[in-house]
Amino acid sequence: MAHQANGKHQLIDDPPRATIMTSGQEHKQPSAITQQPLLRHQFPPAFNLYQESSFSQRRFTLGEHQATPLYAVTVHSGWSGKPKVILHSGPTDTSPPLAAIDNEIFGCGSPPEVMPPSRNRPFAQRLHDSSGLGFATFTFSCQTAMVTGGQRIETYQWRHSRGNEVKALGGHGSGWKLVRVAPDAPAPSGATFASDGREVVAAFAWASGSLTKKIKFRFLGSGESGNLGERWAVMAVATALKIWARERRQRQVAPVSAGGGGA
Repeated sequence: MAHQANGKHQLIDDPPRATIMTSGQEHKQPSAITQQPLLRHQFPPAFNLYQESSFSQRRFTLGEHQATPLYAVTVHSGWSGKPKVILHSGPTDTSPPLAAIDNEIFGCGSPPEVMPPSRNRPFAQRLHDSSGLGFATFTFSCQTAMVTGGQRIETYQWRHSRGNEVKALGGHGSGWKLVRVAPDAPAPSGATFASDGREVVAAFAWASGSLTKKIKFRFLGSGESGNLGERWAVMAVATALKIWARERRQRQVAPVSAGGGGA
């Protein structure tokens, strides 16, 4: 999966405002498809989130290695007037936003919005928190490229997990996996699936054993192939950052013990 070296990208398409969709679809195992050629991507298949320095609580970077950052990530307080999390389009916080994530607390007031900019207008996407007993499930819908051509809006869920996709990251024992909810979505050979038969297309977890490495992220299956498109990739990373920022804030306010359940 390739990425541009100069850190400057333009999203080519200008999709309509996406809406939250709920899934009540019955189980259907997706059929396998032939692996398609890799599409041009903004992100490598696996990368980490690094704290810029041990003294910085606001500036972070994304990249395969801390010495070679690809994108800056900044977090802001509710009093700053800025979006709570900004994913920048280059390695410094002076780079224009690639996505901005607003609203601090899930489940209070309106849901958080993720806004990858387009050429003509902001693209707002609500990340819905379906909290219940145990860990919440975070759902969003976005424009998704189809291997047969064209695009459609699909729904994705971040689910807390202790599964193999999270364990393979080599970080914390529990984390999050991103599930493609559509039951009719074709999956590449070698893809992994959640317990309900839906494909897992990304995963992330808190890193361990490092003062500056905060999370480890990896695209999987259709997500790694590039078939879902660049806008989907931005949404996947931006929503993961929002969940990380939420957990980071919870740890700062009241440190919690590690562990818990997961699908």
